[in-house]
Amino acid sequence: MERKKSVCGKHRDMKGVCRSCFSLIELLITIAIIAILAALLLPALNAARERGRAIHCVGNLRQIGQFLLSYTDDNNSWGPQAVDSDFLLNSSTITQAWQDRLMIYYMPNIPVSNLHHVITAEGKRKIRPIFACPSHSNTEFPQNDVGSLWRHYGINQHMGGGVDKNSVPAYSGRRLSVLRRPSARAWTADLGPNTLTHADAGGPSFITGGAHRDIQGYYIAYRHLSLANFLFADGHVASRNYFQTPPNYGDYFFSSNREN
Repeated sequence: MERKKSVCGKHRDMKGVCRSCFSLIELLITIAIIAILAALLLPALNAARERGRAIHCVGNLRQIGQFLLSYTDDNNSWGPQAVDSDFLLNSSTITQAWQDRLMIYYMPNIPVSNLHHVITAEGKRKIRPIFACPSHSNTEFPQNDVGSLWRHYGINQHMGGGVDKNSVPAYSGRRLSVLRRPSARAWTADLGPNTLTHADAGGPSFITGGAHRDIQGYYIAYRHLSLANFLFADGHVASRNYFQTPPNYGDYFFSSNREN
């Protein structure tokens, strides 16, 4: 039986049920509209996803801050060195990064070893979750690539253990107890290697300077929607863009050369 066209421009099947018909042009227009809407929503979805990762990163730094404060309590107000290649363990010398010094507070049951803030297995090293920024894509490295291990978060070397004063005051380590304004002294922050000036493969564990408008920063990575997360010496965490970060390592934000 031939189908009859209804008055409303629709067709009825053999049972009399009204069915809508779409032309090819209408279908293509619908697909195009959906594609445009998806393109408009995708940046917002990506930004929302990155905000979630940034919040996770803030949580990591806050916990790291608690471990650092515990470390200073146990070490006469000194923070850990960025890297200590002469750490003595059972009469042997091993390398300890600043993250390794915090493992006693993070995972006290893990035996102390060479770079035990990472998991070593099957010829690879993987950074443990608290030291891995969720916005940083590289978490695994070959076991012999020690220059890539510490690039998610960097420590301020002027807050590390060492001499109280030396011939170059800008490079002096300082005890937490003598800081005039702990809330203004950066302790750790998001680290490269995605900044244009991160060329020192041998020193990827610390931050030494801020940003310049023309080169997007030294060792600090502004990867959270153009923001970097900073942990300060009083334990609070804040986000800054590179216009808000002092460009000079001699600024109080980083260094000890303006301490009394």
